[in-house]
Amino acid sequence: MPLFSPPSASRSATYRPELDAFRVVPVLLVIAQHWVPVGWVRVASSSVGVTTFFVLSGYFVTNILQRAQGAGTFWQVAKPFYIRRSLRILPAFFLALAVSWALDLSFVRESWAWFVLQGSNFLFFRKQAWGEGAGHFWSLAVEEQFYLLWPAVVLFTPARRLPVLLVALVLLGPVWRWLLLHLTGTSFSLTLLPAHLDLFAAGGLLGLIIKQSQWPARYWSWSAAALLVACAVLKVVDGLGEAIFGPSLLALLAAAALAAVITTTSDSVRRGLSHPVLVWLGQRSYGLYLYHLCLPVVLHRVLHRLALWQGANPAKYTHIMQWEQSPLALLLLLAALVVMAAASWSLVEQPLRNLGRRFAYPKS
Repeated sequence: MPLFSPPSASRSATYRPELDAFRVVPVLLVIAQHWVPVGWVRVASSSVGVTTFFVLSGYFVTNILQRAQGAGTFWQVAKPFYIRRSLRILPAFFLALAVSWALDLSFVRESWAWFVLQGSNFLFFRKQAWGEGAGHFWSLAVEEQFYLLWPAVVLFTPARRLPVLLVALVLLGPVWRWLLLHLTGTSFSLTLLPAHLDLFAAGGLLGLIIKQSQWPARYWSWSAAALLVACAVLKVVDGLGEAIFGPSLLALLAAAALAAVITTTSDSVRRGLSHPVLVWLGQRSYGLYLYHLCLPVVLHRVLHRLALWQGANPAKYTHIMQWEQSPLALLLLLAALVVMAAASWSLVEQPLRNLGRRFAYPKS
């Protein structure tokens, strides 16, 4: 079997390989944000990557729950959802956590229970610090808290009322962020779930809109372009408004781009988005995200030991440590990250995802 084999059409009647490919952009933006500490790459990537993942989760999870809504009791729908999500997310997460423990990352060693119980965002908020190589776990905690909450939101809300609720959540997003910043006085409050409910709701609302509207892909593309300009303007203006309204604009931008991908009728665009390499990377995007912050820690420690071994000359030490941000070092890190993500997918994620498919949702 070739390394980048095309996805099997029999996997699912609703499987869209271009949506796997869509994940490649946000995960690369997150990696760029954390691996390139200065310059236009960091500014451009900002929080686009994490916001896009939240919108994607809102889109997929709301669609999944809506399809099963009314086919059984709350628990008959929620039970397979929780089992499948747990098998998909938690084993690979705990493996990455074990790697972080083995690397002796201080926050993970000292406060491991917060990570195990999916509360690392509360830990970072409490300490007002990210911790070496562990800062990205906050978004995974937010995702897990969303998965825990969202079945009740969707399944207990009448179908005709759900769009109203999602619109309300989208509109209230800036209000929640302003309240969190005002009441706590720290931007670490934006790692808490209420600061991102509108992003998940935007993804869920997108799913409902696509089902009921006939907007062609070019309209979504124009909307994405307009929102991109608005985001750029807000970035230049900066200030408190970016923290309050920026996530909302980024979420709408991500939703419009996702809608353009879903609704496109261009065969050439679909073939490009379904390219085996993009799909392969997109399927392993979770592993790429899990391990992308621990590898720079390993490189830093190796270079530090090498520099000390070479002697105490400050000039020589500085010269060796500067290699940390060289293009070659970043390429080596990227290669190592892809290998780790591929191993995580083959040995942990894919087998357990296949196991999760045995827990079927009730059919309406």
